[in-house]
Amino acid sequence: MADWKERLKVALGGVTSGGKFAVTGTVDGPLPEIAIRGVGKLALPIDAGQAEDLVFAGMPAPFGKGSKTVLNPAVRKAIQIEAARVRFSQDWDATLRRLTADVAAALLGVYGGAAAGVEARLYKLLVYERGGHFRPHRDTEKEPGMFGSLLIQLPVAGGHNGGRLSVHLQQEQVLWDTAAAATPPGAVVTSGGSGSDGASAAVKPPAAVLQYAAFYADCEHELSEVESGLRVVLAYNLVRTQAVRAWEAAGEDSQSLVALPLAHKYTEASLGFGALKGDDGAKVRALLDCPELEVHLLLVDKTVYGGCDHYYSDSDEYEEAAETAPMIKDDGCWDWEVNFIWHSPQSGRLGAHVGDFGLGMKLIQNSVLGGEQLFPEDRQPDQKKYEPYTGNEGPSLTYWYRRALVVVWPRSRSPIDD
Repeated sequence: MADWKERLKVALGGVTSGGKFAVTGTVDGPLPEIAIRGVGKLALPIDAGQAEDLVFAGMPAPFGKGSKTVLNPAVRKAIQIEAARVRFSQDWDATLRRLTADVAAALLGVYGGAAAGVEARLYKLLVYERGGHFRPHRDTEKEPGMFGSLLIQLPVAGGHNGGRLSVHLQQEQVLWDTAAAATPPGAVVTSGGSGSDGASAAVKPPAAVLQYAAFYADCEHELSEVESGLRVVLAYNLVRTQAVRAWEAAGEDSQSLVALPLAHKYTEASLGFGALKGDDGAKVRALLDCPELEVHLLLVDKTVYGGCDHYYSDSDEYEEAAETAPMIKDDGCWDWEVNFIWHSPQSGRLGAHVGDFGLGMKLIQNSVLGGEQLFPEDRQPDQKKYEPYTGNEGPSLTYWYRRALVVVWPRSRSPIDD
């Protein structure tokens, strides 16, 4: 199997429906060493002097409004430093990869080798002073393949108050108390009064930790006002395009489209992007999150007509006959036809005039990821019907088979080979 196809198979094979729309947690690993051009090496927790340096070194952060990028402190008040000015120690790469894999599992339901197709790419370092905030908004797609955001909060001496992040999806909400995250847990205080040497009660400084939040880009989220102190965040784009990039890089020598059979059964009435079940929905959403791909749902209806040598006259016996009587499949009394029902994310169900989209059943079958046969000989029909002897014709059987698929191809090329 071609390398790009194996990557795509692994990426989709690891997607399950167990994901969430937003998650929070603690970074498991050592604190990174961070150097910023114009500021120097940061000490973590960040002290008051370097906090002032960060504010001075950055620029006011804009936000997207339609096709424009605007500055309005009533909507967003923050300082940003470009990613190109930020450098990390080498050990941070390994920590970030582990965190990204954890986020892929929790946020997307992506496990194992599939998580290798999810990357976290630094977008900005953000600084929120007193009064800093961001009104309810959704993240714009900042680069091809971006589907979510990862925010890693750096420890600052003294922490901050306020600045609660709320993430919404329909009627659900996830809250991140960033002020609590800024206060390292585990401070140990000696018991009251003086110690054995007469010294005052001592506090053992807790180890600084990194807290994070991750969420889908289409989720509305809001940062409430920072009431005091300073909040510093590494903002990453979560990007999933590795397999698709490999497919495009393979060029015209690679196949023009890929068809992935869905696990659940669907009918003409039940198939739709908003009605997919379980892992089917998770996999299709993963594909829709790739802007480089054209994604369609396809219901293939195969109808097989054949003869039957079992004669029944009582209509009460027809249902049993359909289940038990064998179909005669010889050249004189056997035929079949295939119908196609397509759905697009923008238009829903497409009209019957679309037909096979110009692809043909052979191309669709040859494009199935993993080579699975859509209608193998031993597949049981989804529906059967027995027609009795009519005087002019002998009894007959009709079998209906249905397979639902998601069919994808790169937007940069036609799905039909020239």
